[in-house]
Amino acid sequence: MERKENLQVVEDGSVRQEAGDELNSIRARTFNRELSDLVDRIYTHESSHRDQCDFGERPSDEKILYDLHDLFYKSTSLLYHRPSRNDCDPAECGAGESDVLLRRIGSALLEIAHPRHSILSFDFLAQCFRPVVGALRGIDPDNAVIDYTEPLYRDIVDSATGIIVSPDDIRRDPMLEKRLTTSLTDGGALYFVSVKHLFIWLNREVFPRDISYAYLWFPASILMIQLDPAAPAGTKRLFSAIAERCALELVLYDQMAVERLRSLDSSDTVTVRSLQEYLHHYMSRVGGSPIYSVRFFEPRSIETVFLRKYFMSKLNTIASLQTVVLNLLDDRIVIYPGVNELEAIDELVADVTHDGALAEVQLIGTGNHPSPGPMRSNAS
Repeated sequence: MERKENLQVVEDGSVRQEAGDELNSIRARTFNRELSDLVDRIYTHESSHRDQCDFGERPSDEKILYDLHDLFYKSTSLLYHRPSRNDCDPAECGAGESDVLLRRIGSALLEIAHPRHSILSFDFLAQCFRPVVGALRGIDPDNAVIDYTEPLYRDIVDSATGIIVSPDDIRRDPMLEKRLTTSLTDGGALYFVSVKHLFIWLNREVFPRDISYAYLWFPASILMIQLDPAAPAGTKRLFSAIAERCALELVLYDQMAVERLRSLDSSDTVTVRSLQEYLHHYMSRVGGSPIYSVRFFEPRSIETVFLRKYFMSKLNTIASLQTVVLNLLDDRIVIYPGVNELEAIDELVADVTHDGALAEVQLIGTGNHPSPGPMRSNAS
């Protein structure tokens, strides 16, 4: 009987009316005026950005067909292209297979008569390049480090085919002599090349334009080789032999370190700080572009969560390998903009911080120092 009465109450609409009033009350409290204005702003920004997209004039059918034929013939001819490689199994050299890659690198260098070598990767905690693998003779690997602020490193990075450092060069520099002098009586010169230039060499066939920006911010590893004193040496010959035999493996090995940094845990404050110091030094060296530090007020509020998601969504459509984005804690995002993306990022940052209600931006001047300098706010 009780069940029947309840059904009758529902049928006459009184309970339904009460439930509806309750839901409307919850909606009114949740979707208040501030949240409604924020959602309207997001939709307005998205539609305006879509309207501003200009993909240019559609190419003619003949141009599209020509480009497809060009791509087809370039691809089919790669197998017979002299520097090409057809002995590398992509599955075997996949992500995470660092041991496989290092074995292939060692075997390739042995084939071209360079058994004494080492790969120096950047240690963010020590702030220098350290040997991670290799077989040097007469040189203490604990001492064979390269500082990213010294002239030797700048020479290595700036040289497209690497550099050769003779024993006389080492003896003339007390710091190099301490670190790189060999105990062998027949010790020869040292050859250094940045993996960055091997990456560019690999991609030049497919991307003829300058793509060095892909390694704009990351400290690419350095290949160091002890040369045989009796063997003829020249940077172009050395670079060509190394590129043809193990450029792919060296680049894949380096990319693993890039991915580890891209997934860096913001709670690892020591590594984050070290990365910031390196990036400050690099940005000051390549032109001193401003660094954006965006701070969000009340990071757990609904309005800020929406704004931050909107900001990251837009930033992801702009940023490429040129730009580094660090998420620091819940309330701060630090952006190291690439040169080609500086204007677009500046507009986006101004868009979300113009009124200073939910976020502000602080510009960090790179100056000529490797460490972060004082911040200044441009939010009113």
